[in-house]
Amino acid sequence: MTDYAKTQKYYTKEGDDIYLKLKEKLPTAIGHSIKFSEFDPENPDRGHSGMHKLYGILGLS
Repeated sequence: MTDYAKTQKYYTKEGDDIYLKLKEKLPTAIGHSIKFSEFDPENPDRGHSGMHKLYGILGLS
């Protein structure tokens, strides 16, 4: 996203909803979150995520 800015104004811009822009990528995001859901003590610098759990609670997965 070339115009991305980590600001409240960007996320709440009327007629340019970030969720709608990224909604089609949600299945990929959930897959990545599951793949990287556990902390790897042998590779502590690798990121990990539990967002797939939130998506499940919200009924988005």
